[in-house]
Amino acid sequence: MRVPHVSLPVVILAGGAGRRLGGAKPQAMLAGVSLFDHVLQRMLPQAKIIAISGGREQFAATPYTVLPDDSPEQLGPLAGLASALLWAHKRGESHVLSVPCDAPFLPPDLAGRLTGEIGDADVCVVTSDGRIHAAIGLWHVRLLPLVQAHLAQGHRAVKRLLEACSHVSAEWPSQPLDPFFNVNTPIELFLAGAMMRLRTKPDELDLRGLKCPLPALRTAKWLRQSRGTCVVVLCTDPMAQIDIPHAVTTAGARLVRRHMHDDVLMFEIER
Repeated sequence: MRVPHVSLPVVILAGGAGRRLGGAKPQAMLAGVSLFDHVLQRMLPQAKIIAISGGREQFAATPYTVLPDDSPEQLGPLAGLASALLWAHKRGESHVLSVPCDAPFLPPDLAGRLTGEIGDADVCVVTSDGRIHAAIGLWHVRLLPLVQAHLAQGHRAVKRLLEACSHVSAEWPSQPLDPFFNVNTPIELFLAGAMMRLRTKPDELDLRGLKCPLPALRTAKWLRQSRGTCVVVLCTDPMAQIDIPHAVTTAGARLVRRHMHDDVLMFEIER
């Protein structure tokens, strides 16, 4: 069934320090474009108006409204949701759609699906592969007092809020690519680069902790036996810098990219 086009007030949650990613998560680059801009471009066709919940200095040059981020950092996305609901309430809106800045594959029918499925519930969140993505949801503004109460009690988890309100969920398929894949670490950012290029998730070989020659042997085995067309290989053995490219060349495959973060070597390999 065709989902009708719907425009909603949208808040992009872009607060937090992003320490696991190395800081400044919204500005992390994916395929030459920042994570924030990937999300923004996917939401613009679905938005009546867009606001950003995050640090004012970080978004000083943006033409979009930057919502106050006055709550302590440890309160996390729940504080951003409170700002989003307050903003929507002041605008006279009945609902607001929240999305995180680290989900670069958001679906084009997100607003339409959630609007069609929320009914009389307080919120409609999304699920994929059996997992609830609580930061992505359509929220009724009547939840504002409840969210503020949770913050006052020191809670930070959005999933805990769901337990205290009426909610429904909308399911999306996770194949060939999970539209709610989110980027929290350098490894996930590297993996997202392969997903952006392939429009599907590549195979993964996590060979961290293995010593030479095992990383090269395991990679060569994948190239011989797997039916996949692309693999992301993770290694911590320094010799992999030499051994993996050699194994790729020997197999007649192509080394698309390589990257190193801390002690983890990452390779994207294509047949």
